[in-house]
Parts: sequence; C-alpha cells; structure tokens
Amino acid sequence: METETETGDGNAFRLQNELSLLEAMYPTELSYDASRKEMTFKPKNRSSLCLRIPESYPSSGRPELISASIGAHDLRNELKKAMSEAPDAEEMLDAILTAFQDIADAAHSEVQSHVNDVELSKTELGGQAHLTVIIWLHHLLSTTKRKAILAPPTTSVSGISKPGYPGVLIFTGPAQDVNGHTKELRGLNWQAFQVRAEEEELWTFKHGTGVVEWESMAEIVDDIIEDKKRVFMEAMRMK
Repeated sequence: METETETGDGNAFRLQNELSLLEAMYPTELSYDASRKEMTFKPKNRSSLCLRIPESYPSSGRPELISASIGAHDLRNELKKAMSEAPDAEEMLDAILTAFQDIADAAHSEVQSHVNDVELSKTELGGQAHLTVIIWLHHLLSTTKRKAILAPPTTSVSGISKPGYPGVLIFTGPAQDVNGHTKELRGLNWQAFQVRAEEEELWTFKHGTGVVEWESMAEIVDDIIEDKKRVFMEAMRMK
C-alpha cells in the first residue's frame, strides 16, 4: 500500500511539473480541469484537443484521447497513431500537443486546397494572398537552425529572427511561401514551436526585404512599422 501511495504522489508531482511547463508555453490555449482530470488545448486555428489523464500517468498509464478536431474534421485516428509511438512511463503531453498541431496543420492545408487554387487564379489577375506569422520558441541557440531561418527557400519571404530565450520569428510574404518555410522549420527538433499570431496581409519592415536577425525584443519592435507594433507585443504578451 505504501508503494502505491508513493507512486501516486510521484505521478501527481510529475504531472504538475509537466502541466506548469505547458501552461507557461500556452497560457491562453491550454487548461486543466483537476476534478475531471481533463486537459483541453484550443489553439487559434479552430482546432481543439481534449485528453483525460489517469492517476497512473506517467509511470504506467497513458493519456486517453477524448476528442481531436479542426473545424468539422475529426483527427482522432491520426492522433491515436502518433500517440501509440510515444514511449511508456515517460511524460508525453508536450509530444502529443506537437503531434496534434502538425496533424491539424496538415488537415487545414488539405481543406484549403481549393482556396489555394482560387488564390493562384487571383495572382494571375494581379492579386495575391499574403500571410504574416509570429512564432514563439522556447529557445533558439543552434547555429544550424539560425542559418535555416535566415535562408527561406524563396526571396519572397521577409522577416525577423531573435535567438536566445525565448526565440522569436516573424515571416511575411506570399501565403504559400510563408507556410512552406514555417512547415520546414517546424520539422526541426524544437522544445517548443508555437504560432502566436497570423494575419492575412503583408507586413513591411524598416530593414527592407529579406530575413534579418536581431538580438533583442526592443530591436524587433523598432524594426516593425508603427501600426503593427501592438500586434507583435500582444502576441508576445508584452505590455
């Protein structure tokens, strides 16, 4: 009986630590109902995830998938497969959230295929779909990653990168190119990679075109045009 109690206390302690980290990463998107033992994750892209956490997690139990969707699309089958690949007796909530976001992004891209065709037609007529994304990283230290960020596949993508703790990325340009660069970077190994804001318009920067690297938040704010500074600061939870 003593061993069971110690195991239960240990599980509760490990879960609390894991939830604290996730709540810091996703302060507005993630919530946990202790009475129901359910964790809910709702990013800003209309996707939603709900997991039930057993008392035996993480030492032996695994999270139970209650729901996973984006819009009207059920993503449970795809996510169950990804969850089955996670190792036993280890914390896995962060890995589940990352897998869910990847699956939701892929589903969203598929749903938008017809929209993309329309946007290509608009381009031929002189119009073009643009996108700006603001991304928060737990940290950005790797020289390899920093070089990849500064070298998007096409020169049509411009933006800003800030290394350190936290890392910050801003990309703007044709929606298809921005999504492609973001997806390629997301495929690298990150402790946390979170899209904090998206706008379907083209941003301009004081530095001009291309992706540049700044060392501080103050330099980023200074580089952003006046009417977009507030958007960035709100995305970064800055006063």
